[in-house]
Amino acid sequence: MNIRSRCSSEIRSVEDWFRYAPPKKGKLQWQDYRSAKELAMAWFRPSMPDELRALIESHPAFRDFTIDEAIPEYQIQLDNYGGEPRNADMLVVGSCADCVALLTIEAKADEEFGPIAADYVREKEGSRSNVPKRVSLLLRSIFGRDLDEQLGLLRYQLIHGAAATLIEAKKRGAKQAAFVVHEFLSPKTDPEKVLRNGSDWDHFLSSLGGVARPCALSGPLMVSGGEFVPADIPLFLGKASVTLK
Repeated sequence: MNIRSRCSSEIRSVEDWFRYAPPKKGKLQWQDYRSAKELAMAWFRPSMPDELRALIESHPAFRDFTIDEAIPEYQIQLDNYGGEPRNADMLVVGSCADCVALLTIEAKADEEFGPIAADYVREKEGSRSNVPKRVSLLLRSIFGRDLDEQLGLLRYQLIHGAAATLIEAKKRGAKQAAFVVHEFLSPKTDPEKVLRNGSDWDHFLSSLGGVARPCALSGPLMVSGGEFVPADIPLFLGKASVTLK
């Protein structure tokens, strides 16, 4: 398995991971029991984490998934509006039954999935920000409709995470894609925040027509599609959790 940075530097250890693919806030995020460092440590156990492997292979479409490469802190351009791209905590590209398949991973301890969509749009309205246009474009591409009462309650990170997964799948010629949350629980995580994240994830999944099941992929789910997000690539969603000692 080849783990490398966006600049193609080979990553052979947790130390290499921080050196070549540090989180956005550097050492502030690189802490024991926090998602950025724990994700790196999980991939040197010494291979794909068992809980993640169990999640992926829970669905027949991803049985015998073979990894070609894994890239931490991978950036995916969402549209032509400029601004920051989607920063996936990890991109994993491989194959299933002779076809390209990929997954993007969002690592979490108890950090939230970004702002609530309606609040984020409201905050940026009347400014020079492209956020309102971007949110509208993403929602129409995924759900086929613009911001409403139900979609307004979704967390923005989940919206652009799912969209970016499909955008990257199209770019790489993948026939299927999965957007996965890798959750790290420990004595340091706040139970109330963990419950909040679970509720936000379940709401996002149900809004797409999926059903949340413990350590099992939901799908295939199809999105409406748009200029950047393809409508013809099956999307799978799932969450893998591990309790750290």
